[in-house]
Amino acid sequence: MKSSKMLFAFIIMLVSFALYGGAACSTADQPSSASAAQASPQAAPTPASGEPISIMAVGDTMLGSTAQGRGLPVKDGAELISGLTPLLSSADIAFANLEGAMIDGGTQTKCGPNSKFCYTFGMPTRYGKYLKEAGFDIVSLANNHSSDFGAPGRASSRKTMEDVGIIHTGADPGDIPYLNIKGKKVAFVAFATNAISLNLID
Repeated sequence: MKSSKMLFAFIIMLVSFALYGGAACSTADQPSSASAAQASPQAAPTPASGEPISIMAVGDTMLGSTAQGRGLPVKDGAELISGLTPLLSSADIAFANLEGAMIDGGTQTKCGPNSKFCYTFGMPTRYGKYLKEAGFDIVSLANNHSSDFGAPGRASSRKTMEDVGIIHTGADPGDIPYLNIKGKKVAFVAFATNAISLNLID
């Protein structure tokens, strides 16, 4: 009986050593929290978000019209939008919806001779430079007045914008320019409710 008690006490001592002594050894063998932090691989820093791109956009832009006897602005439009230059130039991209054709002469194909509520807009091609000088970078040709002078009017609008250095979008379904702005590739897609541009209701 006595030997059984001694054996039991010896087993208790072994278990205690395994629990406490082993734990002490494992703690001693572990590096300090500071050294452990240094040894562990550091997570890569989250990359900073890119610099934002500022876009300034205006709606329908029509600088007078030679169609239907509407007339042109004073001083031949030279000062019509010149006051916008500081504002438009402050943005990375300045955008306008060119509401009408830029064409010299031509024949409007939209309204009949007795139409009362039909409107056509046609601007002289020399007005293209006013858009450029004001600070516009890109215009949409996808709207309900871009075809007021038919295919010749659309072609003239495209050429006028290209001649003055303004990008156009929406003249046809494939007219989708890509711009590199602050290292980012940006596409400009214009839609309209007609069969010439990308269809807005598709």
